[in-house]
Amino acid sequence: MKKYFNCGDLIIIVFLFLSIAWIIGYKFYWLNMIPLFSKADKVADITYTISTSIVASAIFYLFTIFIPKISEVNRMKKQIKIDIYSLEQTSFTIIQFINKYSIDQFIQNVFSDNGDIERDFTKYYGISQHKPVLLDSMKRQIDILESILKNYSDLLSNEIKRKIVNITKQGKGSLIEKPIVPIPDNYSILHKLHFETFKEILNITNLLKDVYI
Repeated sequence: MKKYFNCGDLIIIVFLFLSIAWIIGYKFYWLNMIPLFSKADKVADITYTISTSIVASAIFYLFTIFIPKISEVNRMKKQIKIDIYSLEQTSFTIIQFINKYSIDQFIQNVFSDNGDIERDFTKYYGISQHKPVLLDSMKRQIDILESILKNYSDLLSNEIKRKIVNITKQGKGSLIEKPIVPIPDNYSILHKLHFETFKEILNITNLLKDVYI
């Protein structure tokens, strides 16, 4: 996740503190010292003037841009939690129809690459009357992920953004009920794509939860 500070913010803050340090040093120490070299006072005066300008500009930046940006980031972090909750609840709806597992057991086994999970998932959602629930739910999840990418891009790590881009491009292509050529092998490939898409949605949801929940 991107922090409140970017490189430009850090540079401004560093120069702010350096300038304040020089202004204090100039006022309380330099004016009472014997110049170290000719024209030292002139150089010090110029540096003091520049420093006061930097302080004024930095304070203006902090109050007009930086602090409002922090407020906006905090607002976005609250809102993204709602979207993560929606992703999670939709996943729970998909999982709960597979009565063989609790929700926690299912998720744990998915990420331990338990082959039984994929078989049981495909066995249930491979049935034509069950498939619309899966596809509609995953389409809704992909829509939520697209919204997260669009609205909260500044909060997301590059890894999460890459995963969302991939799932929105590849996942939507797999969310069809029947293969173009309806032969058994193509059905098997399609069912595997459905499972892998759902697995990746669970993975992205967990990554988002680790950061924001």
